[in-house]
Amino acid sequence: MDRIPPPDDADERTTLTAFLEYLRACCVAKLDGVSEDAAKQAQVPSGTSIYWLGTHLAAVEINQFQRILDGRLPERIVPPAPPDMEDDTIGAVIERYQTACEESRQILATYDDLGAMGRGVGRKGDRRSVRWVLTHMIEETARHAGHLDILREQLDGTAGR
Repeated sequence: MDRIPPPDDADERTTLTAFLEYLRACCVAKLDGVSEDAAKQAQVPSGTSIYWLGTHLAAVEINQFQRILDGRLPERIVPPAPPDMEDDTIGAVIERYQTACEESRQILATYDDLGAMGRGVGRKGDRRSVRWVLTHMIEETARHAGHLDILREQLDGTAGR
């Protein structure tokens, strides 16, 4: 099923969050329904797989929202780090991603101002605004949604947003 992008008549916060939610839903749709073996199969020379992309998307949500915006310490990160790939499932990847996205939504709800700076810092000690994190997450999620589109179509012919 093809997904339709959000409408263009909302305020900045609503527009940014609607695009991010749209892209998250597209990624989950591309992760869902793939067999365990196929999900873990590298489909390009770089070694990228559907499994890896799902795992990476959860990690980016965690880094940007929980670490940078919320300032969480490692022991408070939700969900916990994934097991080794051979002990993991694509269903668990989807669940971790959705859990990380829900945490992101809850953190975002604690900020009224998109210009507010996060309570944590990036890897280089830099602070980021809520607006920057939302924009970066749209960019990052869109890029990987495109990767998932291509890998899924190569794998089983599933096409569409």
